[in-house]
Amino acid sequence: MGSYKILHVAAHYGGGVGTIIQSWINNDDNNYHKLTYLNDIPENETKTTELFDPGMIPYHDFIIVHVWNHPALFEFLVKSNLSECRMIGWAHMSGLHAPYILFDKLINYFDDFYFTSPISNLTGIHKDFIWSSCDINQFINLPKIPHDTFNIGYIGTLDYCKLHPDFIKICNQLIDIPNVKFIIIGSGCNEQQIKQEVQNLGLNDKFEFVGSVTDIKPYLSKFDVFLYPLYEKHFGTCEQVLGEAMASGLHCIVLNNPSEKEIINSYINGFIMDDSKQIIHIITMIYKKMFNTDFYSVNAIQSAKDKYSIDSTLSKWNAVFEENIIQNKKMRSWNGTDNIFIESLGPVGEIFKDYVYHKSHGNTYDLQEFVIPQIKQLFHDNRQWYSDNKGSIKQYARYFPEDQYLKEWLKLL
Repeated sequence: MGSYKILHVAAHYGGGVGTIIQSWINNDDNNYHKLTYLNDIPENETKTTELFDPGMIPYHDFIIVHVWNHPALFEFLVKSNLSECRMIGWAHMSGLHAPYILFDKLINYFDDFYFTSPISNLTGIHKDFIWSSCDINQFINLPKIPHDTFNIGYIGTLDYCKLHPDFIKICNQLIDIPNVKFIIIGSGCNEQQIKQEVQNLGLNDKFEFVGSVTDIKPYLSKFDVFLYPLYEKHFGTCEQVLGEAMASGLHCIVLNNPSEKEIINSYINGFIMDDSKQIIHIITMIYKKMFNTDFYSVNAIQSAKDKYSIDSTLSKWNAVFEENIIQNKKMRSWNGTDNIFIESLGPVGEIFKDYVYHKSHGNTYDLQEFVIPQIKQLFHDNRQWYSDNKGSIKQYARYFPEDQYLKEWLKLL
């Protein structure tokens, strides 16, 4: 097995993506890794990352591009004139719903491409996957911290394009459980809205908003239940925090979405619920100790160890490198329009191309009667379009403030 120089390229290394890439590097004694970011803002620079420079490419055997819809990433793909290289894409999104979608033109830009979860095959594009794994062993059998409340915990983004919009309503239906307490860890663009919902319901004394933390282990140690209800069109795949909660032996409760079903085997290593009514029922049963708690904890721990094995991830990546090293480095070009936002959407971007065409040709009737209603319906179909980030119109309009069309589409939102 060879030893290779790997150049990582990402919009940033925040959230779960940063965790799994750092875990890969920390456990890989075989290869050399350099982490570079594309979005030149101060918070992206860390002790282990630096701003991408095209001059780095010739000195590396492989370029690993971490793929999700971010304006900096698609600007890199569409606009960069890169020297010859071997480039591999790794998708950190399911790709099932726009604006986070996977499409042939994107995938074919790379020499090789991998999903992080087999659920991405539901797009109709079939590729192998390399599960993204954190350093799961540090969460195995965490010691429990004594407490006199029944703690229901959530860890993750406070953004309703990921978290289910009925989250606080669900919590409100659990307040009759004696000494119940909700511990919320994370931040996001809906954080203030969520806190306002709690205040409007008079539940401030039942909630603890911790914010973002660098170490979640002390919190997992005092949770009694891990409640992780995600929006049905969320973009996630491997859900690192769910694996970490399972590894700690917690009862994990999720909704019936593709990525969660790939991780949880209901009533074996956790609980997949169809709706809020079932969530209320199962948490009440857990509180009343109507389950063999050891059975679920042991299964959850073993499942997390198997699925989130960093050794398995390293082995798969090393096999990918061995397979691809025989390929010659090559030039590549995107060959698309100049509008980065449209290019990021693949076939979904056609309706925005139609907007540009009809607007530039003065076809007001077609624009008002056909094109704009379709764009509004597209926005209506997924809450992710309304996020401040996550490949949304708002994010692209911030990144490209001179783009007049983005300003117009932002108004349609």
